[in-house]
Amino acid sequence: MRNLCIGVAVLSLGVRVAMLLTGAAAEAIYEFSITRMDALALGGAAATAMRDPQLARRIASQRRFLFATALAVPLGGAALTRD
Repeated sequence: MRNLCIGVAVLSLGVRVAMLLTGAAAEAIYEFSITRMDALALGGAAATAMRDPQLARRIASQRRFLFATALAVPLGGAALTRD
């Protein structure tokens, strides 16, 4: 199941990039369902990863890095998209 979720996320990103390269409107890329599936699919992959005890321990051992990344990504996005 985890591989399926990752595959859907990669497909979604590929469609988003293809739409961008072909000149699709930004609103269309933002609103098109297939281009929005990546977040849901990655959430599903994370949920299935946490069901594997060995993988869950590896993820938990990296919690400081994950916390810092989870904090940095939205802050960086806000700084880059600020008018």
